[in-house]
Amino acid sequence: MRTRQILCPTDFSETASHALKYAIEMANLYHVGLRIVHVIEQPMGVDNYQILTVTPQELAQSM
Repeated sequence: MRTRQILCPTDFSETASHALKYAIEMANLYHVGLRIVHVIEQPMGVDNYQILTVTPQELAQSM
């Protein structure tokens, strides 16, 4: 079974940058899509009650 996309996780480190370059080459070679994912930990604490404490704009600026 052939995949149609490559998933490349990143933490924006130098090592992840090298992995991304490799993933781009593989996606081009096999003519498949590339998805990049960055996961952040959810804020913990009694006060947040599972409510997003950072707006998407603030998150984008901090990256």
